[in-house]
Amino acid sequence: MAYSVNFTNSINKNPIVIDDNSRNTVDTSLTFIGRNEASYGQAIAENFLHVLENFANVTPPNNPIEGQVWFDSVTNRLKINDSTAGSANWRPAGGVHVEAVQPTNPLTGDVWVDTTNNQLYIYTGAAFQLVGPNFAGGLKAGAQAEEVVDTQNITHTVIKNYVADKVVTIISKDQFIPRQKIEGFVELYPGINISFTDFDNNGIVLNKLHATATRADALNVTQPAIETVNANNFIRSDITDTMNGQLFVRNDGGVTVGSNQIFNLEIASNNAVIKNNSLDGNIDFKVFPESDRDVVTVMRVDGRNKRIGINQVSPTVALDVTGSGHFTQNLQLSATDTSTSTATGALIVAGGAGIAENLFVGGNANFQGHIQVGETGSGTVAIQPTDNGTQAFDKSLDIGTTNNSFRNVYSETFTGRLVGSVVGDVFGNINGTADRLVASTVFKIGGHVADSTGFSFDGQTGGTTKTFDVTLTQDAISDQTQVTDNENDDELLIVRSGQGLKRTKRSNFFAGASLVPIGAIMPYAGPITAFADIPSGYLLCDGSEVAQGIYPDLFDVIAFTYGAGVNPSTFKLPDLRGRFPLGLDNMDNGTTVNDVSGSAVDAGGGTANRVTNTSARSLGGSGGVEQIDTTNVAFGSGTQYTDTTGNGPYQNQNVMNPYLALSYIIRAGEPAA
Repeated sequence: MAYSVNFTNSINKNPIVIDDNSRNTVDTSLTFIGRNEASYGQAIAENFLHVLENFANVTPPNNPIEGQVWFDSVTNRLKINDSTAGSANWRPAGGVHVEAVQPTNPLTGDVWVDTTNNQLYIYTGAAFQLVGPNFAGGLKAGAQAEEVVDTQNITHTVIKNYVADKVVTIISKDQFIPRQKIEGFVELYPGINISFTDFDNNGIVLNKLHATATRADALNVTQPAIETVNANNFIRSDITDTMNGQLFVRNDGGVTVGSNQIFNLEIASNNAVIKNNSLDGNIDFKVFPESDRDVVTVMRVDGRNKRIGINQVSPTVALDVTGSGHFTQNLQLSATDTSTSTATGALIVAGGAGIAENLFVGGNANFQGHIQVGETGSGTVAIQPTDNGTQAFDKSLDIGTTNNSFRNVYSETFTGRLVGSVVGDVFGNINGTADRLVASTVFKIGGHVADSTGFSFDGQTGGTTKTFDVTLTQDAISDQTQVTDNENDDELLIVRSGQGLKRTKRSNFFAGASLVPIGAIMPYAGPITAFADIPSGYLLCDGSEVAQGIYPDLFDVIAFTYGAGVNPSTFKLPDLRGRFPLGLDNMDNGTTVNDVSGSAVDAGGGTANRVTNTSARSLGGSGGVEQIDTTNVAFGSGTQYTDTTGNGPYQNQNVMNPYLALSYIIRAGEPAA
């Protein structure tokens, strides 16, 4: 017969009905057992446990009822379900919401701890009211009175104004230097002190008092350096004033002078401009020379005719100079007028011309007088073809012609090539080139090379290019001084594929060479507490798995002999943890030797039968125990004991040999990249 379970508020809530031979798990988070239901002990125990632990879990319990308690394992906080009609609404016990966002459906008096901004709120019934702090993030802000000790150990009371934990200003009635450094302040003065800290970390300090000052003793400037300048040192615009320093105008418009503002000094497209804005106006440059005892014009820019006069106030040409001219650099004339006389051409010189360096003439040169070479500084070459760096005129110009030849050419030495016949006698030596040598020269190479024949060369036979074909001989090494020791800085010659002959130090050559075969196992006496302590190229024989791709050389040797890994790409290492290595009982080199008659016989090896366990004949096989049980073993005559608790002469015996525990390492080779 079914029975009912009533709620505390049984007037407003229907009871839970439990049928016979059944379990109710849908009306609450607990399991209600019906009459005559078997095996209900676990369900009852779990009900007690769930209530005892307040349904502690990362998710709320199923089928919650009003007033049910749940311990949220994610936030480690206790919550209460205040819902009705079967819907869940979990609220924090005590009404304290610790959340990053504003809670939904709060109750009057609920407290919200804003974990995003580190602020505390209380719900008034209409909205959350901020309790504090006023500034998000919990950073210090506002004015605070503090005591500061100066370098004379005198205590001063100041008011520090904070913004986001940074001191922006300090109000003090005294002048002193703080003993403990305050960021942005070196010395404090009576009044408001502003921090010089670069709060934006952009190299510019923008901290200042933004207000209008009716009186200032000094002003801070940033150019040419950051400093404080007395207010009397600034020039005034309302009176005639004088300045002792330079005047910088940081504007391309520059400076305008004159009541009519006709004279300008300005910048136009990075060009400095001196300008007269009046129509046809001139620009004069005047000086006061002692010789004239008056102001005179040394240069005039004629605005009407666009001419320049130097010591000439009425220039008649584009550049009219009265007096001498001296140029330390080039003088270039762009005119292309052809000269046919001394009065024509682009350059007309009424007097002589003195040229201290070279004279280059692109066209013809007509000399109506005498040409004389060999003056001071002319060098030893008097006449030569034009050389522009390419020797384009080498061996292509003549002196004189067939019909206009020179009468005599006087020279101490002739250097060059004679083509044709020579009329007259040739005295002295002839130095120069020839088509061939009269006597051939044989060239050979000696030393540690094989070149038995060499070659003959006369400059013509067999072509002009000859190649030495030599071979380095053995005595290049055998003739050297022999040493019996070796040092790390000894050097070796090696042949590197695709790169030829190279040299390397002995220490580098043997650094990566392995003198221990892959798969060799040996004891290692050094302490190993981390993988980095294992010698390079080795692994511990701990039975662990390693990747075939990282240790391919070791896998080629042992493969899966000591076990396969968790996937086909790994394999196991030998496991010598707490074990002694044992030589295979059937090791065999498989070689033969000759007996006295010269016949080949087996050299030995094979199964020795020294270990009865056949696992000793398989690579990686294992066996043996640390103790043996001698219980019930009859020895001699007398009583046989069966007690294994220590009463009797026959007990478990330790057969372990005396040992010294060391690490066993296996040569694995360097890990693949």
